[in-house]
Amino acid sequence: MDIEYNFSGSIKVTLDYSDLSMIQSHGYAVEREGFAGIENKTWVRLGHNRDPMAIIDDDGDLNVWIPRDVVSPVEIPRKSIHASSSALGDIVEHYLGEDGNVTVDWPS
Repeated sequence: MDIEYNFSGSIKVTLDYSDLSMIQSHGYAVEREGFAGIENKTWVRLGHNRDPMAIIDDDGDLNVWIPRDVVSPVEIPRKSIHASSSALGDIVEHYLGEDGNVTVDWPS
């Protein structure tokens, strides 16, 4: 998995085939260490939720949920990116601004 951050306003998560097969076969997250700013790891999960969403949790980790039936790339708009606490809202605002997004892309 690769993570690219374009200051200020967009985060792109690119999955490779092995990431995708892990997520699809086991239904759990892929972890990547050391994404600066959103401090520790990025989790990508397949979910049954209707719309893609992202949350920055209390540890500063980026958590991304994508529905099972979507096609690549998936763009998660700023209104669907949340922080788990109000203190982290400043982190979201700093990295994504008002119009930022998270895009998840994988091989077709």
